[in-house]
Amino acid sequence: MTHDDPQESILFLSRSLDERLLKVFFQDSHKFALIAQTPITIDIYLTALYRSYPDEVAPYLRNPEPLAKLTEELRQVSVSAHEIAPMSNPGDPAKLLSVRIDERLIRLLRQAAKRISKTGRNRIELADFMRELSRDDELVEQLRTKRNLILLPVSGPDDKS
Repeated sequence: MTHDDPQESILFLSRSLDERLLKVFFQDSHKFALIAQTPITIDIYLTALYRSYPDEVAPYLRNPEPLAKLTEELRQVSVSAHEIAPMSNPGDPAKLLSVRIDERLIRLLRQAAKRISKTGRNRIELADFMRELSRDDELVEQLRTKRNLILLPVSGPDDKS
């Protein structure tokens, strides 16, 4: 399932992700999606986050080894300069239009944005993303069965909502 309006999704991402998560999305997630020949999915984005911030992502996982292996596999695949060219200026959102964005990832990020807005914040940080991911039973199960990734439960200040 991919999001039908990539321009709207990119605008949402640029408004909602903090600087670190936005950089990972525009650079590594985009590259990994090209390599895997897939839209930017939750597991692609999680892999890119792990590549950039392994010490921050690992505590959210029972065992980060499957994610580390996937990161290494994707890093070892050779991608031509022509395929990488769209990433030469990651600050240009139009460059991301060559890669689709999975609707489940956009939905998850929208949920995180809605939840953090209740606290007066407007930028999703890594902890917010991981907390929202851990709340989605379907995605947690998908990561477990597809990638052998087991997310640890993450609590937050508004777990009752």
